[in-house]
Amino acid sequence: MNIRSLVLFITLPAVLFADFDWSTVDLDNPELFAPGQITVCFSPEASTVTINQAMEAGGTELVSRIDRLNAVRLRLPEGSDGRDVLETIEYYEEMPDVLFAEPVMIHRAFWTPNDEYFYLQWHYDANHLNMKEAWDVERGSSSVVIAIIDSGIAYEDYAIPSHEQGEVYSSDGYYHMASDFTSSQFVPGYDFVHDDSHPNDQNGHGTHVAGTVAQATNNGIGTAGMAPDCRLMPVQVLDYAGSGYDTEIAAGITWAADNGADVINLSLGGDPGIPSEVERTAIQYAVNTKGVVVVAAAGNLGVDELSYPGGFEECIGVAACDYNNELSYYSQHGDGLDISAPGGDVTVDKNNDGYYDGVLQCTYVVCSDEYNDAEVDNFEYKFWQGTSMASPHVAGLAALLLSNGVTGVNSVKATMYSTADDLGDPGYDTRYGYGMINPVAALEGGGGDEAVVDIAVVQNPLLSHQVDIWVVPVLGDLYAAPDVSVNLGGSEEQVYLTSVPGTDAYVGDFVFTSTGTATITVTGGTDETRTFSVNQIGVAGGSIASVDGECYLEVPEGSLKGDNYFTIIPDNRISSSIPDQVPELDGVRLVGSRYRIGPGGAKLNIPVNLYISYTPEQLDHINPSTLVVMRYDGISWVKVPTFIDRNRSCVVANMDRLGVFQLVSDENQQSPDLPTAVEFELINTTPSPGDRIASLRLESRIKVQLSIYDASGRRIRSLTQGYLDPGEYDYSWLELDDKGVELGPGVYFLHLQSPSFNSKSKIISLH
Repeated sequence: MNIRSLVLFITLPAVLFADFDWSTVDLDNPELFAPGQITVCFSPEASTVTINQAMEAGGTELVSRIDRLNAVRLRLPEGSDGRDVLETIEYYEEMPDVLFAEPVMIHRAFWTPNDEYFYLQWHYDANHLNMKEAWDVERGSSSVVIAIIDSGIAYEDYAIPSHEQGEVYSSDGYYHMASDFTSSQFVPGYDFVHDDSHPNDQNGHGTHVAGTVAQATNNGIGTAGMAPDCRLMPVQVLDYAGSGYDTEIAAGITWAADNGADVINLSLGGDPGIPSEVERTAIQYAVNTKGVVVVAAAGNLGVDELSYPGGFEECIGVAACDYNNELSYYSQHGDGLDISAPGGDVTVDKNNDGYYDGVLQCTYVVCSDEYNDAEVDNFEYKFWQGTSMASPHVAGLAALLLSNGVTGVNSVKATMYSTADDLGDPGYDTRYGYGMINPVAALEGGGGDEAVVDIAVVQNPLLSHQVDIWVVPVLGDLYAAPDVSVNLGGSEEQVYLTSVPGTDAYVGDFVFTSTGTATITVTGGTDETRTFSVNQIGVAGGSIASVDGECYLEVPEGSLKGDNYFTIIPDNRISSSIPDQVPELDGVRLVGSRYRIGPGGAKLNIPVNLYISYTPEQLDHINPSTLVVMRYDGISWVKVPTFIDRNRSCVVANMDRLGVFQLVSDENQQSPDLPTAVEFELINTTPSPGDRIASLRLESRIKVQLSIYDASGRRIRSLTQGYLDPGEYDYSWLELDDKGVELGPGVYFLHLQSPSFNSKSKIISLH
């Protein structure tokens, strides 16, 4: 009975698979098929003599035999290709004793590590980095070395030298290897703190970081690492307290580069905005001379500016995201940021697994802090958060890409950036960089040789209806002009680009024929988009709001001599060779986005008001009085008279010229509060028709205009206009605009104007 059942199980699939058309697949693909080999399954009645005669007739030789199935693996003559394989399969299937013949296929396990706590590493699951699928493509190569330049790694059992015994604690006087590193691969490292060749972790930080990069994985214990089959190089530059000199960090970088590191991880840095030239010189040597991929954390102070070395152009600067793929509350961001990765948040449990949403890895039970020395003989698994935890995910991915055949620093960057999952504003932005790393897409080869481009929009100051669109590759090469289209007001138009002599840039012009939100899409290299606002304003005045709703320009009647097209273009571009570049601001803290408002240059007849909103998260304990709007005048940044509207959480700048504007916090600045004899209260920001939305209280007779504007800055409904007597007034959301058209769902702005008080509030209609 068992034998018959077995025979039935074997022969039935032969009928099912015999009809597969092998001519429809690439039999020359060595990733899928063993070159020049086939499998032939004979009927149970076929004798050994019959099989040998069949092999001889087909001109093949035996590689191996499966006696139970009466199947043989055969090799065709040397030099045979896919066509020969197909013809040989067809030849054998014509034999009466053959059940089926097929090419020898290469199958790989759908690899899921069996590490005890892998289920708690949420950042590896299918909703985040999807490392199970990524590991089916690549787990790393022992030829790829990742240097962890940090506080050392718990990588060996070693007697603590006498001069280090006061810096750590051990019950037996030894440094010990973390249990989860017992099957990890290491190359010799160096300790620049103590000037010896034993860079054992004295803090706990480096061990946790190294685990994320290349923890021993699928070893039945602990946790998993990004690139488990790569080798780790421990380099200690931080002491037991977790700090170190930039000279030692620079020495560690150059030593690692000279001793075979392919990737360097720097989960360290200084105060935001303070660069170290010795570190940068070392990084330039590693990247430009030795071809090392250098990855660095953005910093954990939550400000709109990176720490160094993460802010250096040569590094891959990494921000941290939480379980919801949103920027972690502590993560620094800003100019120089390149990419995002999971960094965790140990204040919440958003996946409800009973543990805080940090990044889990092995480290010491007691790590070094202001109260304790690290206990270097006792380990446990800890959830930590930080850009220090995000950076090693990126370093691990870089190692996987190098293991998978990507060559060169720029190719690694281009592959990583072009395949990232976009977060935040479309395309590159300084909050998430190019987005969240996507290991599966990167390893499957998406975009590695494609250029990563930057898009700039420069409005003609004399012909306001025309803008120049610049496209410049910042990584990789554009071998031809990319396709560019502009969608404005629902109408799409192609833009013809020409090359700029002596540069790698392309430029074309676009003429406005309508207003609204303009979206530029570049196809060629990586697809990128850029979105900005356009509105036509004349002598009667008007307004325009940025696409993100945080910047709003009010142009009073009489400010202009004729009709002009106004634009508000978010200007947080990465550095490139595009002309009309704006220098960075020094000595101040940036708050929010930078905006290019045009047409720039010409002086206005009457000053205009610019409103820029701020949030409590952006302020982060900053005194609003230190806020001031800066304008770039073509030569330098100058301060614009600024008032603080605390009730509306915005600043009001009054100026007679347009240009590039940035809200900053300057500790030496004391901007006054906005003077007002008007009390205005926004009551409902998501109203239905008939709902009360605002109240107005006047202390004296005053001229007031209260209007509703759409997202493009076009006034569509007047709620009140003219002089009002002292008293209180209530206003409701209306169903129709001034032309009797229904106010549908969308973003609107409630704008109050008076001689002493102006206010702009965002309203979202859901009905």
